[in-house]
Amino acid sequence: RSGLSRDELPLDVQAAIAAGRLSLAELRNYARVLQNPALRALASTGAFLRDRLIASPHLATVIGVETGVGLCTTMIAEASARAGRLLAEADFILCDLALVVATNIALVVALSPAAAVGGAP
Repeated sequence: RSGLSRDELPLDVQAAIAAGRLSLAELRNYARVLQNPALRALASTGAFLRDRLIASPHLATVIGVETGVGLCTTMIAEASARAGRLLAEADFILCDLALVVATNIALVVALSPAAAVGGAP
């Protein structure tokens, strides 16, 4: 039992359960996602992200770690490449860091597994 009543679930999730596309483990993951306010907010942005959080409730942690590592390594590379010009070229560095954040999030989300809520395309 996942702790959720059928009426609390979105219609597409109810249909996926009825069609047998969601396992009990995925329903438990969904219940865990809904218990965390931050994950609940992410899941409410749309089915694309919600389905990935159902399949992997640690997705936000993975994104955070990947982004943190990317930011640290990029900052180290920028500091060594720009040495004494670090503050003078801060706008370029901030653009590079923003690009690292955006691409890391996009890659992690795109490559993460997704629950089969919508079924096969």
